[in-house]
Amino acid sequence: MRRDTKNLIYIGRRRMPDGDELSRLAYNEGDPLYILANFDPVEAKFQEWMDKLDNPIWIALHNSHIGYIIRDENIYHDFLGTKSIARLYKIKQLGLLSGEDIFIANQTRLDHSLYTPIYMETVLDSHNFPEEMIHLGIASAISHDVATPALSDQGKLANRNVLDEERNIDIILARVEMLEILEKYGINPEDVAACVRGDYPIIGELLNSNGVDLDKIAYTARDTEVFKTSGLSFGEPLAQLDGFLADDLFDIHEDIVISDNDIYFMHPERVYNFLMVRGLMFRDVYRNPIHMGREAFIKKYIEKLWEDGILTRDNMIIMSDIELLDILKRRLPSDVYAAITSLVPGDYIKEEDRISPGDNIPKGDEYATITSKPFNPATSTMVYTTKGIQEFRDAYPSEAGEIESMAKTTGYTGVYKLRKHPGS
Repeated sequence: MRRDTKNLIYIGRRRMPDGDELSRLAYNEGDPLYILANFDPVEAKFQEWMDKLDNPIWIALHNSHIGYIIRDENIYHDFLGTKSIARLYKIKQLGLLSGEDIFIANQTRLDHSLYTPIYMETVLDSHNFPEEMIHLGIASAISHDVATPALSDQGKLANRNVLDEERNIDIILARVEMLEILEKYGINPEDVAACVRGDYPIIGELLNSNGVDLDKIAYTARDTEVFKTSGLSFGEPLAQLDGFLADDLFDIHEDIVISDNDIYFMHPERVYNFLMVRGLMFRDVYRNPIHMGREAFIKKYIEKLWEDGILTRDNMIIMSDIELLDILKRRLPSDVYAAITSLVPGDYIKEEDRISPGDNIPKGDEYATITSKPFNPATSTMVYTTKGIQEFRDAYPSEAGEIESMAKTTGYTGVYKLRKHPGS
């Protein structure tokens, strides 16, 4: 599956384009250089390529040694030139989930919104889908997060239902800049919305399903890479990840088979490794107790800003992170703002308890609570076995049970306490 497509040129350890080739693929002069990669020492020649360029390029890589250059003048460039997609560069993929107690997470929603359509195009191209379906897949994947509010999942804490990006995708697709591109490629905006919500045959299921899909592969690949290369030592959590990671794990999209209306993965063992890595990321990173404490205090105050009409759906889906943080800085108590934005949130917030429904909730400004639902273990993924095509959990109940048990540990109501920073 690692091959050139109409819109992409594959690069990897065995195929390194020279500077002249990259120059021919360059964006127009003055456009920003955009690179998604942390290259291994083996890839040291990359800097040599960049030094030879007269104009910048767009290049997206889904791990440290393979990736794709986006060819000039195509559907990717059209979408990347819109304000709606460009805004995602100003939205952190994981919001405020960053810090020395967790990891340095600077990847953006734009990173993710380039990874996902590249996965989509390579899958559809390898199965010889017609160009109009590939265009629909790219358009859906590149725009699937375009209605994400400022601060990503933390921003959604203001009102989860109203700020759901799938629910609001129609608002963004109705903008003139988006409609012009969709019309140029003969794409129905209603079909894009259906794909984003997982309600469109094949493409919708590839993008958004209860099992392993391209969205899950894209964010797990990028977040795991950043976690591993953030320069911090995490002991046991990182050691556990390493036990399931392999150089080609995030090429799992190459295992996808589309037969009639069925989608399944050829190698169940790689599905297991992927689900374990994703589960560990949820348990130890996304639902890290320190970060959950931060979310509890964000929720406590951002809900009030929503109730007061300061934050609304219409302004949240056009804001940048910086704009929302400016509002929070002006409206929140200084110690709370310092706690939620600190790179060492563990100095400000600690977990006091995990409670059950009906338990008393501590009162006082120094306390905040938040309920976390178990993450979706995605063990319903369809896989190929000697007995035919089965759900992973039916074919491998023991391995699925391990992942499902991990998911259950992330469902709880936590009580958190704000404490005085030791340096204050």
